[in-house]
Amino acid sequence: MIWRREMAKVRVLRFKRDSIRVGEVEIDVYRLEGKEEKDHAGELVDLLSSLLKEERNADYVIVERLEGPKEVLGEAPPGKERRDNVIFPKMTRLKRVAIVRRSDLKEELGYLRGDLSSLRWSSVGQDVYVFDGKVRAPPEVFALLLETEDGIQLVTPS
Repeated sequence: MIWRREMAKVRVLRFKRDSIRVGEVEIDVYRLEGKEEKDHAGELVDLLSSLLKEERNADYVIVERLEGPKEVLGEAPPGKERRDNVIFPKMTRLKRVAIVRRSDLKEELGYLRGDLSSLRWSSVGQDVYVFDGKVRAPPEVFALLLETEDGIQLVTPS
């Protein structure tokens, strides 16, 4: 990839680690703590490097290009390694959660089956995002369905 000098308008999203409780389940999430637009003249690799150094207090940072082709230029936990389970393949806003209990499922020919229409969904509020972390639940919880702005994910407790 060739980096070129250009004027770039970017958005920096800062997140802090948190957890939410839905019924008897606790989920590690990120809360959007800040959003800032910046102009940068120079190489984008220099911008990314300096922004990630500046954002040491954030638990996760996303830098998006606002002009030209909209794309995520970089994202990282500043100065930290990620060691948790992946809850969703990319950072995404969480809309609502449904708990799938073992009692909701029936075994037929070696498969578990359940009626999704009987699940109760709980909204989680604005500015709650999922990516990596842990899901803590009692043994009677089989899984969670997480509805995000990028689709639905089935997640088993950690």
